[in-house]
Amino acid sequence: MKNIKIKSKETFGKLIYLGVIPNMENKKGNEKNIYKLASETQEDEIQVMISGPAQKFNYGANVELVNPVINPSIQSLGLNINLKLSMEADKIVIAKEGGDETDEKSEEWAS
Repeated sequence: MKNIKIKSKETFGKLIYLGVIPNMENKKGNEKNIYKLASETQEDEIQVMISGPAQKFNYGANVELVNPVINPSIQSLGLNINLKLSMEADKIVIAKEGGDETDEKSEEWAS
């Protein structure tokens, strides 16, 4: 299966930086970091893997993902099938000013 491209703004809405788990090594030996983000649209925490040195932002900073994709993997064991979805992006950046409007609902879910 191929990677599934995501329209970040429609899928996640406003993203709030919650933290990073640094130095996760994948099967190919590449360094990947897992970023924890709060998604306004999903109303939940999401995690995304990004290659390269860990970037740290202020807790609660508005961030954007660059070229996010979902990587599906399927494993079959007899009659059982396991589907695993992981999300990756090229990088994470501070959101552009004025890109999203803040309203009362946005403040509620982030707290």
